[in-house]
Amino acid sequence: MKLRYRRAAIALTLFFAIVAGASLLLTRNAQASGASSPSEEAQALDVRWGFYVTYNPNSLASLQANAQSLNYVSSWFFNVNSAAQITGQDRPEVSALLTSVGAKNLPLLKNSATYNDFTAILTDTNKQLSLVDQIDSLVQANNYDGITIDFEGVNATDKDALTVFMGRLYSRLHPQGKIVAMAVPAKVKDVSSGWGAPYDYAALAVVNDYLLIMAYDYHWSTSDPGAVAPIAKLRDTAAYTLAHVPAKKVVWGIGVYGYDWQTDGAGRTVGKAEYRTYAEAVALAAQPGAESGYDEQNEAPWVRYTRDGYERDLWYEDSRSFAAKLDLISQLGMAGFGIWRLGQEDPQLWQILQKPKQQQSPAACTPVAQFVSTPDKVFFKETGHSLGGVFLRYWQEHGGLPVYGYPLTEEYTEKSATDGKSYIVQYFERNRFEYHPENQPPQDVQLGLLGVQAIGKRIFPPLTDPMPGSDTIYFPQVQHTIGGAFLQYWQERGGVGQFGYPISEPVLEKSAVDGQTYTVQYMERARFELHPEYKGSNAEVLLGLLGRDVVPCK
Repeated sequence: MKLRYRRAAIALTLFFAIVAGASLLLTRNAQASGASSPSEEAQALDVRWGFYVTYNPNSLASLQANAQSLNYVSSWFFNVNSAAQITGQDRPEVSALLTSVGAKNLPLLKNSATYNDFTAILTDTNKQLSLVDQIDSLVQANNYDGITIDFEGVNATDKDALTVFMGRLYSRLHPQGKIVAMAVPAKVKDVSSGWGAPYDYAALAVVNDYLLIMAYDYHWSTSDPGAVAPIAKLRDTAAYTLAHVPAKKVVWGIGVYGYDWQTDGAGRTVGKAEYRTYAEAVALAAQPGAESGYDEQNEAPWVRYTRDGYERDLWYEDSRSFAAKLDLISQLGMAGFGIWRLGQEDPQLWQILQKPKQQQSPAACTPVAQFVSTPDKVFFKETGHSLGGVFLRYWQEHGGLPVYGYPLTEEYTEKSATDGKSYIVQYFERNRFEYHPENQPPQDVQLGLLGVQAIGKRIFPPLTDPMPGSDTIYFPQVQHTIGGAFLQYWQERGGVGQFGYPISEPVLEKSAVDGQTYTVQYMERARFELHPEYKGSNAEVLLGLLGRDVVPCK
């Protein structure tokens, strides 16, 4: 994911025109409560991404020590050669580590063939399709969560072909529930030539779940000395990016390395700079006669020292400069950050990124003493919990055990993750009941928005060319359809009042419960699962166990 960024003389200041997306059906109010600490900002970000490389053992050491602070990891295992063949191999021990900490596993695929050699791949439909097939097989064979594409050294004339390829890959992997991400060079304006020319941000945003912006190398090995990622340049890049890409799809790349330039008497570069890790930079700063400091204008640390009679100028990154970038990411509502690369960083930044401690489980999670059930209060020995009052009435009248499953908690008061309000709630295997005394029965009990909560930041593109028919309904409010067995189930069991609108089209997903792959569709308040083995029975469509997924019982 290394980027050779070339300076451009830029005199244009872009306005930050960031539109806070609001659902047509749901409103979420976020209230500022004063400045946050870097740790709080890091923990609030949905995406904390790290890049691991196999060619340096310090990268594996960092991954092993810090994987628990990340939730996405891309390991550089694979390359595409000039014959359009993928080379490289998986490392099962790395995949096992990521599984153990719950991090998404999206290996990095780079192109060893560049420029004209890569044009021969991108402009050949058969080679494109073959490459898509290989990636699909690779992801399936290793049970990856998706793939991260890092194609660099691409001819500007291949801009459209690159977008077409990503569209084909996305169309193959996304319906399977796999994540497609792409690393792209940082840009501050549209360009028709140079390193960033083939990357159409707006078009690529449609065919990727995430775009990883390589926001570093603003000074590079053969440039004059300067900060690797000066904050003013980052703001310009962010303005351009967010004018073309939804913020929830933007993962901001943060370099954690430095360059060490030899300079002449005028401070200009002599030869090529040496690459430096944080540890190397700190050691050089500690040498006798060295000067060091922190440039607040650029938000970057520096070291100046003498070696072999020559002046040297070193700029690098530390936890303070990292925190400054987190602040920018948080302010602009981006999805999160990506560290390039693990093993080079200031160890102190992991203190910023440590995940928050798990909150203590509510007392309502504790099973209650068994009692004899009555018409008003029922005990379920299967989970050790009870059900009564208005929640029992609603459970019995709207489908009971097949629809909602067993209770997983007692009643208690909880702040909603979707609207921030406090409700009396009770969790079940397949949903959460919320009590709304301001409404008349049966509307005094409402289902939690567990479908919305479950998909989080996942992107399900709207249906732009719907084909409604006798067994398919299109909802313009959400730009999604529901049809077939899912439509029949939805209509027969309460429709929008019970389940809400569809918020995805049918997709393939692997069940975390039994490991099988099912066709599923997300509603605002549920996830439908299709079980063709039960075709024609009441079990052909079942509700996903979303309650189990989100219940706050540890």
